[in-house]
Amino acid sequence: MRAAHGLSLGLALLVCQAGLRAQDVATVRDMLARLTDKDITDRARAARELQQLGPAAKDAVPVLMEAMRGDNAEVRQVVTNALGKIGKPAVPALTAAVQDKSKLVRRHACIALANVGPDAADALPTLTKALSDPETDVRSFAVAALARIDPQGKTAGPAFTQALKDESATVRLGAIYALEEVGRRAEPVVQSLAGALKDPEKNVRVAAIAVLGRIGEPAKPALPALTAALQDADSTVRISAADVLTQLDPKQAATVVPTLIASLKDKDEQARRSAAYVLGQLGPAAKDALPALQPLLKDDNAVVRQAAAAAIARIQDKK
Repeated sequence: MRAAHGLSLGLALLVCQAGLRAQDVATVRDMLARLTDKDITDRARAARELQQLGPAAKDAVPVLMEAMRGDNAEVRQVVTNALGKIGKPAVPALTAAVQDKSKLVRRHACIALANVGPDAADALPTLTKALSDPETDVRSFAVAALARIDPQGKTAGPAFTQALKDESATVRLGAIYALEEVGRRAEPVVQSLAGALKDPEKNVRVAAIAVLGRIGEPAKPALPALTAALQDADSTVRISAADVLTQLDPKQAATVVPTLIASLKDKDEQARRSAAYVLGQLGPAAKDALPALQPLLKDDNAVVRQAAAAAIARIQDKK
Protein backbone atom coordinates (compact mmCIF):
# COMPACT_ATOMS: atom_id res chain seq x y z
CA MET A 1 0.00 0.00 0.00
CA ARG A 2 2.71 2.40 0.98
CA ALA A 3 4.66 1.64 -2.24
CA ALA A 4 1.59 2.59 -4.23
CA HIS A 5 1.62 5.98 -2.56
CA GLY A 6 4.85 7.09 -4.26
CA LEU A 7 8.60 7.19 -4.22
CA SER A 8 10.66 5.80 -1.41
CA LEU A 9 12.84 8.30 0.40
CA GLY A 10 16.02 6.86 -1.09
CA LEU A 11 14.68 7.03 -4.65
CA ALA A 12 13.35 10.56 -4.07
CA LEU A 13 16.76 11.74 -2.93
CA LEU A 14 18.45 10.04 -5.87
CA VAL A 15 16.04 11.67 -8.29
CA CYS A 16 16.58 15.07 -6.65
CA GLN A 17 20.34 14.78 -6.99
CA ALA A 18 20.15 13.60 -10.59
CA GLY A 19 18.10 16.41 -12.10
CA LEU A 20 15.08 16.41 -9.82
CA ARG A 21 12.30 14.72 -11.72
CA ALA A 22 10.43 15.21 -8.47
CA GLN A 23 9.22 18.54 -9.83
CA ASP A 24 6.83 16.62 -12.10
CA VAL A 25 3.36 17.71 -11.11
CA ALA A 26 2.10 14.15 -10.62
CA THR A 27 5.01 13.27 -8.34
CA VAL A 28 4.59 16.37 -6.23
CA ARG A 29 0.85 15.82 -5.97
CA ASP A 30 1.58 12.30 -4.78
CA MET A 31 3.92 13.60 -2.09
CA LEU A 32 1.30 16.12 -0.98
CA ALA A 33 -1.36 13.42 -0.81
CA ARG A 34 0.88 11.29 1.37
CA LEU A 35 1.19 14.15 3.87
CA THR A 36 -2.33 13.29 4.99
CA ASP A 37 -1.78 9.51 5.09
CA LYS A 38 -2.92 7.73 8.25
CA ASP A 39 0.54 6.17 8.49
CA ILE A 40 2.69 8.67 10.41
CA THR A 41 5.87 7.10 9.03
CA ASP A 42 4.79 7.69 5.45
CA ARG A 43 3.71 11.25 6.28
CA ALA A 44 7.17 11.94 7.70
CA ARG A 45 8.82 10.36 4.65
CA ALA A 46 6.71 12.45 2.25
CA ALA A 47 7.58 15.59 4.22
CA ARG A 48 11.29 14.84 3.94
CA GLU A 49 10.97 14.19 0.22
CA LEU A 50 9.15 17.45 -0.36
CA GLN A 51 11.72 19.40 1.59
CA GLN A 52 14.46 18.00 -0.64
CA LEU A 53 13.00 19.91 -3.57
CA GLY A 54 15.44 22.62 -4.56
CA PRO A 55 15.55 25.30 -7.30
CA ALA A 56 15.21 22.66 -10.02
CA ALA A 57 11.66 22.06 -8.80
CA LYS A 58 10.43 25.42 -10.08
CA ASP A 59 7.71 23.74 -12.16
CA ALA A 60 6.21 22.44 -8.92
CA VAL A 61 5.62 25.92 -7.49
CA PRO A 62 1.98 26.25 -8.71
CA VAL A 63 1.08 22.87 -7.18
CA LEU A 64 2.76 23.78 -3.90
CA MET A 65 1.05 27.16 -3.81
CA GLU A 66 -2.27 25.38 -4.31
CA ALA A 67 -1.45 23.16 -1.33
CA MET A 68 -0.55 26.19 0.79
CA ARG A 69 -4.14 27.35 0.38
CA GLY A 70 -5.50 24.07 1.74
CA ASP A 71 -7.04 23.44 5.14
CA ASN A 72 -4.39 21.09 6.53
CA ALA A 73 -1.97 22.96 8.82
CA GLU A 74 0.67 20.22 8.67
CA VAL A 75 0.65 20.29 4.87
CA ARG A 76 0.91 24.09 4.84
CA GLN A 77 3.97 23.98 7.07
CA VAL A 78 5.76 21.38 4.95
CA VAL A 79 4.88 23.22 1.74
CA THR A 80 6.17 26.48 3.22
CA ASN A 81 9.52 24.84 3.95
CA ALA A 82 9.65 23.27 0.48
CA LEU A 83 8.97 26.61 -1.22
CA GLY A 84 11.70 28.23 0.84
CA LYS A 85 14.14 25.58 -0.36
CA ILE A 86 13.11 26.03 -3.99
CA GLY A 87 14.28 29.59 -3.46
CA LYS A 88 14.35 32.29 -6.09
CA PRO A 89 12.10 30.51 -8.63
CA ALA A 90 9.33 30.56 -6.01
CA VAL A 91 9.67 34.27 -5.18
CA PRO A 92 7.15 35.68 -7.70
CA ALA A 93 4.37 33.34 -6.55
CA LEU A 94 5.20 33.88 -2.89
CA THR A 95 5.30 37.65 -3.36
CA ALA A 96 1.82 37.57 -4.86
CA ALA A 97 0.67 35.36 -1.97
CA VAL A 98 1.70 38.03 0.56
CA GLN A 99 -1.41 39.88 -0.66
CA ASP A 100 -3.69 36.81 -0.68
CA LYS A 101 -7.17 37.16 0.81
CA SER A 102 -6.37 34.40 3.31
CA LYS A 103 -4.39 35.53 6.34
CA LEU A 104 -2.90 32.04 6.68
CA VAL A 105 -1.58 32.15 3.11
CA ARG A 106 -0.15 35.63 3.69
CA ARG A 107 1.50 34.44 6.89
CA HIS A 108 3.10 31.38 5.30
CA ALA A 109 4.20 33.34 2.25
CA CYS A 110 6.14 35.67 4.55
CA ILE A 111 7.73 32.70 6.32
CA ALA A 112 8.74 31.08 3.02
CA LEU A 113 10.23 34.34 1.71
CA ALA A 114 12.22 34.67 4.92
CA ASN A 115 13.57 31.16 4.31
CA VAL A 116 14.59 32.14 0.78
CA GLY A 117 16.68 34.98 2.22
CA PRO A 118 18.51 37.60 0.13
CA ASP A 119 17.45 35.92 -3.13
CA ALA A 120 13.94 37.20 -2.36
CA ALA A 121 14.98 40.86 -2.71
CA ASP A 122 12.27 41.44 -5.33
CA ALA A 123 9.68 40.86 -2.60
CA LEU A 124 10.89 43.75 -0.41
CA PRO A 125 8.36 46.35 -1.64
CA THR A 126 5.45 43.95 -1.13
CA LEU A 127 6.69 42.90 2.31
CA THR A 128 7.02 46.56 3.26
CA LYS A 129 3.37 47.08 2.32
CA ALA A 130 2.53 44.06 4.46
CA LEU A 131 3.54 46.09 7.51
CA SER A 132 0.08 47.63 7.15
CA ASP A 133 -1.66 44.23 7.07
CA PRO A 134 -4.68 44.09 9.41
CA GLU A 135 -3.39 40.87 10.98
CA THR A 136 -0.73 41.18 13.68
CA ASP A 137 1.00 37.90 12.92
CA VAL A 138 1.30 38.76 9.21
CA ARG A 139 2.95 42.07 10.10
CA SER A 140 5.25 40.27 12.53
CA PHE A 141 6.33 37.67 9.96
CA ALA A 142 6.74 40.41 7.35
CA VAL A 143 9.24 42.15 9.64
CA ALA A 144 11.10 38.87 10.12
CA ALA A 145 11.20 38.31 6.35
CA LEU A 146 12.49 41.82 5.70
CA ALA A 147 15.27 41.22 8.23
CA ARG A 148 16.30 37.89 6.67
CA ILE A 149 16.18 39.24 3.11
CA ASP A 150 17.88 42.58 3.82
CA PRO A 151 19.80 42.20 7.10
CA GLN A 152 21.85 45.34 6.47
CA GLY A 153 18.73 47.42 5.89
CA LYS A 154 19.93 48.94 2.63
CA THR A 155 16.36 48.90 1.34
CA ALA A 156 14.27 47.80 4.31
CA GLY A 157 15.77 50.16 6.95
CA PRO A 158 12.87 52.66 6.82
CA ALA A 159 10.39 49.79 7.05
CA PHE A 160 11.94 48.60 10.30
CA THR A 161 11.66 52.11 11.70
CA GLN A 162 8.00 52.18 10.66
CA ALA A 163 7.43 48.86 12.43
CA LEU A 164 8.70 50.36 15.69
CA LYS A 165 5.48 52.38 15.73
CA ASP A 166 3.21 49.38 15.22
CA GLU A 167 0.31 48.99 17.63
CA SER A 168 1.45 45.45 18.45
CA ALA A 169 4.31 44.93 20.89
CA THR A 170 5.19 41.70 19.08
CA VAL A 171 5.76 43.57 15.82
CA ARG A 172 7.74 46.28 17.59
CA LEU A 173 9.94 43.65 19.22
CA GLY A 174 10.62 42.07 15.84
CA ALA A 175 11.60 45.45 14.44
CA ILE A 176 14.01 46.09 17.30
CA TYR A 177 15.88 42.84 16.73
CA ALA A 178 15.88 43.46 12.97
CA LEU A 179 17.48 46.86 13.51
CA GLU A 180 20.52 45.50 15.33
CA GLU A 181 22.61 44.98 12.20
CA VAL A 182 21.37 48.19 10.57
CA GLY A 183 22.10 50.24 13.68
CA ARG A 184 25.82 49.55 13.43
CA ARG A 185 26.03 51.78 10.36
CA ALA A 186 23.14 54.23 10.59
CA GLU A 187 22.74 56.82 13.36
CA PRO A 188 19.06 57.53 12.55
CA VAL A 189 18.35 53.88 13.39
CA VAL A 190 20.12 54.28 16.74
CA GLN A 191 17.90 57.28 17.45
CA SER A 192 14.84 55.19 16.59
CA LEU A 193 15.98 52.53 19.05
CA ALA A 194 16.59 55.22 21.65
CA GLY A 195 13.01 56.35 21.13
CA ALA A 196 11.86 52.79 21.89
CA LEU A 197 13.12 53.27 25.47
CA LYS A 198 9.84 55.12 26.01
CA ASP A 199 7.72 52.28 24.65
CA PRO A 200 4.72 51.47 26.89
CA GLU A 201 5.73 47.78 27.01
CA LYS A 202 8.53 46.81 29.38
CA ASN A 203 9.74 43.95 27.17
CA VAL A 204 10.15 46.30 24.23
CA ARG A 205 12.16 48.76 26.31
CA VAL A 206 14.41 45.99 27.65
CA ALA A 207 14.94 44.61 24.14
CA ALA A 208 15.86 48.04 22.79
CA ILE A 209 18.43 48.49 25.54
CA ALA A 210 19.91 45.04 24.85
CA VAL A 211 20.21 45.75 21.13
CA LEU A 212 21.86 49.12 21.77
CA GLY A 213 24.38 47.30 23.94
CA ARG A 214 25.15 44.80 21.19
CA ILE A 215 25.49 47.56 18.60
CA GLY A 216 28.30 48.94 20.76
CA GLU A 217 30.27 52.09 19.90
CA PRO A 218 27.88 53.33 17.16
CA ALA A 219 25.09 53.38 19.78
CA LYS A 220 26.69 56.23 21.77
CA PRO A 221 24.17 58.79 20.47
CA ALA A 222 21.64 56.90 22.61
CA LEU A 223 23.46 57.73 25.86
CA PRO A 224 21.00 60.49 26.86
CA ALA A 225 18.03 58.14 26.38
CA LEU A 226 19.77 55.43 28.37
CA THR A 227 20.50 57.90 31.16
CA ALA A 228 16.83 58.87 31.25
CA ALA A 229 15.93 55.16 31.46
CA LEU A 230 17.66 55.02 34.85
CA GLN A 231 14.45 56.61 36.13
CA ASP A 232 12.18 54.02 34.51
CA ALA A 233 9.38 52.63 36.66
CA ASP A 234 10.58 49.06 36.06
CA SER A 235 13.65 47.73 37.84
CA THR A 236 14.67 45.48 34.94
CA VAL A 237 14.72 48.45 32.60
CA ARG A 238 16.71 50.57 35.08
CA ILE A 239 19.33 47.88 35.68
CA SER A 240 19.61 47.04 31.99
CA ALA A 241 20.09 50.72 31.17
CA ALA A 242 22.78 51.04 33.83
CA ASP A 243 24.60 48.02 32.43
CA VAL A 244 24.58 49.25 28.83
CA LEU A 245 25.43 52.83 29.79
CA THR A 246 28.67 51.72 31.37
CA GLN A 247 29.42 49.34 28.51
CA LEU A 248 29.19 52.22 26.05
CA ASP A 249 30.92 54.73 28.32
CA PRO A 250 32.77 53.48 31.43
CA LYS A 251 32.85 57.05 32.73
CA GLN A 252 29.12 56.69 33.44
CA ALA A 253 29.85 54.49 36.47
CA ALA A 254 29.28 57.32 38.94
CA THR A 255 25.93 58.03 37.27
CA VAL A 256 24.60 54.49 37.48
CA VAL A 257 25.86 53.34 40.89
CA PRO A 258 23.09 55.10 42.88
CA THR A 259 20.44 53.45 40.70
CA LEU A 260 22.05 50.04 41.22
CA ILE A 261 22.40 50.57 44.98
CA ALA A 262 18.68 51.32 45.19
CA SER A 263 17.93 48.14 43.21
CA LEU A 264 19.80 46.05 45.80
CA LYS A 265 16.80 46.61 48.07
CA ASP A 266 14.23 45.63 45.46
CA LYS A 267 11.60 43.08 46.53
CA ASP A 268 12.33 41.06 43.40
CA GLU A 269 15.24 38.68 43.93
CA GLN A 270 16.11 38.77 40.21
CA ALA A 271 16.48 42.55 40.42
CA ARG A 272 18.75 42.25 43.47
CA ARG A 273 20.88 39.62 41.76
CA SER A 274 21.15 41.61 38.52
CA ALA A 275 22.04 44.82 40.31
CA ALA A 276 24.78 43.05 42.25
CA TYR A 277 26.12 41.49 39.06
CA VAL A 278 26.32 44.84 37.24
CA LEU A 279 28.02 46.45 40.23
CA GLY A 280 30.57 43.67 40.17
CA GLN A 281 31.21 44.32 36.49
CA LEU A 282 32.07 47.91 37.36
CA GLY A 283 34.83 46.79 39.70
CA PRO A 284 36.50 49.38 41.97
CA ALA A 285 34.43 52.16 40.33
CA ALA A 286 31.46 50.81 42.33
CA LYS A 287 33.16 51.07 45.74
CA ASP A 288 30.35 53.26 47.09
CA ALA A 289 28.06 50.23 46.79
CA LEU A 290 30.03 48.07 49.24
CA PRO A 291 27.95 48.98 52.33
CA ALA A 292 24.74 48.18 50.47
CA LEU A 293 26.12 44.88 49.18
CA GLN A 294 27.16 43.55 52.58
CA PRO A 295 23.61 42.81 53.84
CA LEU A 296 22.97 40.74 50.69
CA LEU A 297 25.51 38.20 51.93
CA LYS A 298 22.66 37.11 54.23
CA ASP A 299 19.91 37.34 51.61
CA ASP A 300 17.25 34.61 51.70
CA ASN A 301 18.10 33.69 48.12
CA ALA A 302 21.30 31.73 47.56
CA VAL A 303 21.84 33.11 44.05
CA VAL A 304 21.60 36.67 45.36
CA ARG A 305 24.11 35.85 48.09
CA GLN A 306 26.52 34.45 45.52
CA ALA A 307 26.11 37.49 43.26
CA ALA A 308 26.75 39.84 46.17
CA ALA A 309 29.86 37.96 47.25
CA ALA A 310 31.22 37.96 43.70
CA ALA A 311 30.49 41.68 43.33
CA ILE A 312 32.25 42.55 46.59
CA ALA A 313 35.31 40.55 45.54
CA ARG A 314 35.50 42.30 42.17
CA ILE A 315 34.95 45.75 43.62
CA GLN A 316 37.68 45.09 46.17
CA ASP A 317 39.73 43.75 43.27
CA LYS A 318 40.23 40.36 44.92
CA LYS A 319 41.17 37.85 42.24
